[in-house]
Parts: sequence; structure tokens; C-alpha cells
Amino acid sequence: MSAHLCFANMASPYRDGTISGSAMTNRNIDILNEKIFIELHKENHTALYKIDYYIKCDSSGMQVPLLFYAVNYQDNFNVWIDNKKVKVEDIPEGSSDVNRHPLQNFEETLKSSDWVQNLGQELEFKDIKYFEVELTEGDHHIHVEYTGQAMTYRGDWVNKYSYTYSLYPAKFWRSFNSLEIAIKILNGDTDLKTNLGNPMTGPLDSTAVWRFDKLPADEIKFSYIPQVNFLAKTLINVTPFGLTMLFFISMTVVHYRHIHKHRINNPDKKYSWVNIVGIIVVPLLTLIWFIWSFELIDTVIGEEASRYHGYTFLVIIFYPVVLLFYWYILRLVTSFLFAKRFINSVYNELNK
Repeated sequence: MSAHLCFANMASPYRDGTISGSAMTNRNIDILNEKIFIELHKENHTALYKIDYYIKCDSSGMQVPLLFYAVNYQDNFNVWIDNKKVKVEDIPEGSSDVNRHPLQNFEETLKSSDWVQNLGQELEFKDIKYFEVELTEGDHHIHVEYTGQAMTYRGDWVNKYSYTYSLYPAKFWRSFNSLEIAIKILNGDTDLKTNLGNPMTGPLDSTAVWRFDKLPADEIKFSYIPQVNFLAKTLINVTPFGLTMLFFISMTVVHYRHIHKHRINNPDKKYSWVNIVGIIVVPLLTLIWFIWSFELIDTVIGEEASRYHGYTFLVIIFYPVVLLFYWYILRLVTSFLFAKRFINSVYNELNK
């Protein structure tokens, strides 16, 4: 039951979230209808899941009607059947004997190679939730609630939050009649994206509703990126490289003016200490500015900044190269401007 992929690598831009999805059902149960209501809370980037199953039992007696796979959810996993709360059990950790009462009806589903491959990771039996209840033959209503945590992608400047709810287990249901999905986003100033297409009713920035008579996909995906202010958007578009180039040009202009002033005041000196100091300092300050510009943009973005930029300080190893480049550029510019000024002065003298 795939939802969020978990990345153990510390260098990964992903932070794992809740893994969950539709329930599995035993061979004596028909699920007549599934209703999924998801309420997004952007303040803490969680989603409240409320799922209703309308089932029909072929026989009466003590049984496990549904089986759930849920990982990394927040707080409790709660289940009500016919408006009465039931105790949710975990398969004991380390137990591999699932072919036993009360779970024997799920042996075939749990061992399905297709289902396990779709899960995207090794199935842990300890993460399976179930409840045992005495049911009468006929129709029943099962309600499930839990709070899921968003998966966070930090590969861009602003965090991207996404949720995935797997519908894949529904392929193993004995029958499938209808599915209703509703997504509500509180304080809907976020550009919500989903793989469900356009909703049948309601806007994506409020409460959107979809209805299906067949599975629309193996999983429901929806994501959003928090809005940032105009200044943050501008700095992101300029990029640290652009900010560094502006800084470099500004420093070069300032340095050249000091060189020019020093030469006017000291025409007989062959070497200029202003020139030498600037050649050493300007490249160094430019590289430091490049490193600091990431922090500048993150600060302007605020708490939603990903702050995931790698080892930017390593750019300092290019200092000798930048120094030589700056020395060469400054030499060309200085030579060109002084040559131009000399030619202009000669031309003015000849035209007196």
C-alpha cells in the first residue's frame, strides 16, 4: 500500500510522511462504497483522514472484516463500526505467522507479489492494523480516522508538501461499486495539485469532491507549495549567481574608482597598493557573498524555506581561480580605460 517513499539517506531532499491507503477485506465481505474525506491543515502540514466503508457480510460471527496498513501516522488510529468504537490491534512485532485466526482470510492478499511490489518497500507485519468484531449478516458501516503527516520535498527553495493515499488494495476487493473523494484545504490560499483531474463539485482551494464508479488510479496524490512574498519570488528568480554577479560588478566599479583616484594622486608610483589589495579582497568577498546569498534568500522566504543547498562553502576552493580571473579582467579594463583616456588627451592637445 504505497504512499510516501522513505529515504534513509541523510543527503536526500525527501522527508518521509505517512504511508496508508484503502483497507483490505476478507473473502466474506463486499465493500459497497468507500468515502474518503481528507482535511489539510497547512499550519502543521498534516491531513485528517476520515474514511467510511459501507460493507455487506455474507455470514454472522466473530471475524476481521478489514485489515489496514498504516505507518508514520500522528496520534491514534481510530475505528468505529456501526457507530461504536472498537479496539485496533497490531500484529506483534517479529510475528510472521499471519496464516492463523483471526487473520487467515488475508493470507492470499498479504502474500500477493503485485501488492507487495506496489507497496514500494518491504511490508512490515507489525505495521498492519486489524480489529476483531462479531458481525451479523447484512450491511454495516465502518468509519476510520487518523492524522497523516506530509512528505516534504526540499529540493527547491520552498518546501513542497505532498500526500499519497493508496487505492491499490481495492483491486483485491471482491466487488467495487463506488468511490467518493473529498479534499478540504483550510485557509485555501494554496495552489493544490492532484492527479484526480477536475473535481465534480467545489474548487480546489476550498472543498473539492470527486466521484468514481471504478478506481481512478492506484493512488491518490495531492500536493501544494506554500505561497511566498514578492521579494522572495524576485530573489529566487535572480538566483544566488545573479546576486553574486551584481555584487561582483559593484565591487569592481568601486575598486576601479579607488585605483583611478590613487593614480591621479600618485602619478609617479609604479605599483598601486589599492590595486593589489583589491585583487586579493574583491574575489574573496565575492565568494563569501555567494555563500551568504543562500542564507539571504532563505531568510526572506521565511519558515517555509527548504534550506537544502548542499555544501555551498566549498565554493571557496575556487578562490585562486577567481582571483586570477579578476586580476586579468581588471588589467584589461584598466588598460583599456587608461588607453582611451590617453588617446582623448592627445587628441584634445592636437586640436587646441
